[in-house]
Amino acid sequence: MSEKETSLNIPKFDGDFEHWAMLMENLLRSKEWWELIEIGITQPERNVILTGAQRTEAAEQKIKDLKVKNYLFASIDKTILKTIAKKDTSKEIWDSMRTKFQGNKRVQSAQLQRLRRNFELLEMKEGDTITEYFSRRLLSNFEIGCLGEIAFTITMVKSIACHTTKIILALGKRFVDPRRTLNPSQAEKEEGIIPLTDSLPVIPQSYVTHSLKVEGLRGIVTAPAKLESTTHVFAYGVDLFYTRLAPSKTYDSLTDDFRYALLLITIVALVAAIYITWILSKKKELSEKWR
Repeated sequence: MSEKETSLNIPKFDGDFEHWAMLMENLLRSKEWWELIEIGITQPERNVILTGAQRTEAAEQKIKDLKVKNYLFASIDKTILKTIAKKDTSKEIWDSMRTKFQGNKRVQSAQLQRLRRNFELLEMKEGDTITEYFSRRLLSNFEIGCLGEIAFTITMVKSIACHTTKIILALGKRFVDPRRTLNPSQAEKEEGIIPLTDSLPVIPQSYVTHSLKVEGLRGIVTAPAKLESTTHVFAYGVDLFYTRLAPSKTYDSLTDDFRYALLLITIVALVAAIYITWILSKKKELSEKWR
C-alpha cells in the first residue's frame, strides 16, 4: 500500500461509526474484499487434510485479510486499536468497532444526545440561503435517523422560512420531506414524494410578507389559532410582522368576500319554494278527496 493511497483513499475514523462504515464498505467493495468483513476467513476443520488447491485458496484469503487489516489499522487511531482485544482477523476488528461505537446502548444514547443538541441549536446564519439552511437540517435529521430516531416530524402542510432578501415565505412540506431521493419509486410518487433537487423553489405566490420586507429578522414564531386550519405567524427583529396563515387551505371556512346576501336570498327562495310546494300539494290532495 503506497503512502499516497493511504493518505488519500482511506477514510479516518472520527467517532461517527455510521459514516465511517459507509465509506469503508464502499472502499472494500471496490477492491472485492467486503466478504472478508461479512463472512470472515473460512477456517478449516480440525484433522482435515487440505488439498493443494484448498491450501492455495486459504493462503490467498489470508493475504487479502491482511490487506484489509492494513486498511483498518491505517483508518483507526492507535488509542482505539489498543482497546480492541481481538485483532486476529479484519472481521474481528470490524465487529469490535461496531460493538464499541454502534451496538453499545450507552454510546448510542450519548451520540443521540449530542446530535439532538446540535439539531436544536441549528439556526439560519447571516448570508445563508434557504437551500443551505434546510440542507443542514435534513443532514442533521438523517444522522439522527441512522441511530433509529427522527429529530422532527412535519405536521403542518407549510413550513415557514426566511429568505436572505428579508422576505418570509411558506414552503409545502413536500419540499423538506426527509424521504426525498433523486429517483423516488412509483409507490413514493403516488404518495406525493417529489424528486430531490439541489435547490428549493422560491415562488412569489408563497411570500407570506407579500411585498413587505422584515429588516433585521431574528426569528419566526408560529402558534395554532382557535380557528380551525389557521396558524398565527409572528416575525421579529428590527421590524415586527404578524399574519395568519391557513396551511391546509380554508376549505372549511368562509372567505372575507363571501356573498352573504346571495346566501340569504337563496335560503329565503328555498323556503318559499318549499312552502308553495306544500300548499299546492295540500290543494291537490283536497281536490282528489272531493271527487
